[in-house]
Amino acid sequence: MAGFDQYFGKDQYEGPDSFDGKWGIYDEEFLQFFASKLSSFKQPFFSSLFTISSHNPYTIPEKYIGKFPKGSTRIQESIAYTDYALMKFFETAKKQKWYSNTLFVISADHTSSEGDRETDKTSIGKFRIPIFFFDPTNSDFVGVDTKNFQQIDIMPSILDYLNIKAEMISFGKSYKSRENFVVYYLQGTYHYIKDDYYLAFANGKTIGFYKWKEDPLLKNNLMKQDYLKVKEEEKFIKAYIQSFNDRVINDQLTL
Repeated sequence: MAGFDQYFGKDQYEGPDSFDGKWGIYDEEFLQFFASKLSSFKQPFFSSLFTISSHNPYTIPEKYIGKFPKGSTRIQESIAYTDYALMKFFETAKKQKWYSNTLFVISADHTSSEGDRETDKTSIGKFRIPIFFFDPTNSDFVGVDTKNFQQIDIMPSILDYLNIKAEMISFGKSYKSRENFVVYYLQGTYHYIKDDYYLAFANGKTIGFYKWKEDPLLKNNLMKQDYLKVKEEEKFIKAYIQSFNDRVINDQLTL
């Protein structure tokens, strides 16, 4: 339904016995299988991979027990293992013909629920994830961008970076855009971040407004003190919601 020609999962995996007992194939072996499959595809191609080892119960292969730092939370050892598996993947990928023609994008789907910092537990902290873009042939494509960026910005950013002219409907924006916002939704609340402001919107009204960089724990609700700014940002989130709902109702999310 998503337009992919082929799917390869645990049941299609070919390689050493590496079932983790719950989710699927351990990251190291499956990433090697992934690299092999990519080399069988005709270029140009698009492919996506979902790794599993950094998910609860955070199991790593027995041969690596004690090899990676455990850190202060249960997830960290498995994160270190996944990092190691990615390193081994890139060692293999560098030897493939498609490597120098590939834009790599690495992201998380969400954060860990077991973070040990207070900032990890806020409505913002729970959704702060890493997103990396890597072009092996562009040594200038480096550094950290501090703009607000989210998963739905990935596709328009890929098209923009690769200079692909295409018509698409997206509620995200390119990394080159001057727009500096993200919108996400959870359990009845819309979360809207623009520049240094964060607005929580539920049941048709604002329930929280913060300067999140100055107040990372979201202790100081400015909803009443900064009334005009709240109303300004409310216009955007209301229009955003209306536009999305209208496209869903009229089956216009795609061209």
